[in-house]
Amino acid sequence: MPGPGATIYSTPGTFPYTAPVGTTWIEVVVIGAGGGGGYSTAASGGGGGGGALVTALLPASTCTVTVGAGGGGGSSAIDSAGVNGLQSTVSCSAGVVIAGGGGGGGSPGASGGAGGAATFLGAAVGVSSHGGSSGGSSNSSCGMAAVGGNSGGGTGGDTGANLNCSSSGAGVGGGGNSSTTNASGGGSNGGNGLVEVIPLS
Repeated sequence: MPGPGATIYSTPGTFPYTAPVGTTWIEVVVIGAGGGGGYSTAASGGGGGGGALVTALLPASTCTVTVGAGGGGGSSAIDSAGVNGLQSTVSCSAGVVIAGGGGGGGSPGASGGAGGAATFLGAAVGVSSHGGSSGGSSNSSCGMAAVGGNSGGGTGGDTGANLNCSSSGAGVGGGGNSSTTNASGGGSNGGNGLVEVIPLS
């Protein structure tokens, strides 16, 4: 639920933000992008890791907001690992907040991607931070996805249960492929990042 006067950035890219006149501090909620799931046609690819979820306070000023793009899923036997998700950031004159992106899921038989980490620089005051959870390994079932601060990374596909565990969403890693129900073998893309900026009095 957005706070009063909040601005939401959900499209990957870089955007300017200027705090309203009279604002002393801004609160930011920053989510890194998820990593893509791994490719497989013979077994299961690992799930992508989730991006970090960070809440912080920054002195109000003119800032730059960057929303990270989710990593692409593994697309072939040659490019079988998922691509890392990109970090989301809020950079103001006095401080910087970074929510790291999740790692891409591994190729068949490999582990899931690592979760993103949180970083505070300069005058940024950390309120809370949750690293993204790692994606499920290639032998995970859909019901065993690790849950992190931003609802975690995707699971790996589970061919034994004949399930396709692919999933994506804001700040969530892409699930690994299940070859039994996904003949293309491609892993899901990771979810894009998200940034909310709330002016405080």
